[in-house]
Amino acid sequence: MRSAFRQADDGSALALVPAVVLVVLLLSSLALDSAIVFLGQRRLEHSADAAANDAAAAAVDRSLFEAGVNVDPNSPLGIDTDRARRLVAQYVLAAEGDGLDITSVVTRVESNALGQPARLVVEVEGTMIVVFGDALPGASDRRAIRARSVVDLTEATGA
Repeated sequence: MRSAFRQADDGSALALVPAVVLVVLLLSSLALDSAIVFLGQRRLEHSADAAANDAAAAAVDRSLFEAGVNVDPNSPLGIDTDRARRLVAQYVLAAEGDGLDITSVVTRVESNALGQPARLVVEVEGTMIVVFGDALPGASDRRAIRARSVVDLTEATGA
């Protein structure tokens, strides 16, 4: 009796192998796409950080120095916002490529209560192409990513 039961069960594990292989492939594709998006996010964050730092340093209003104004070290320096925007756009757009597309770059200078520039904020949005996005039903071949970087201008000047 026992042997007849075993004979009817032979090969049932073989029927599960294709399902297990399919699940493993699906999970592997999700892991690979997640890693690609993570690397794109990291590239975007590094680009925003570098752009914000460089723009904060290079966009200091040089007219203060050229006019011979003695700048108080306890007050933040003036920032040429147009120059900061141009520099940020230049640095961030240089990071495009290898599946990363920049869709939006926002640069703004926030003021403190006295109306002096206090923070330079850079916000970048983009999309990253994923490998298996089209293979999954209803999924897109792109993932939206964003990064934000803030430079405190008062710390840089000692205020």
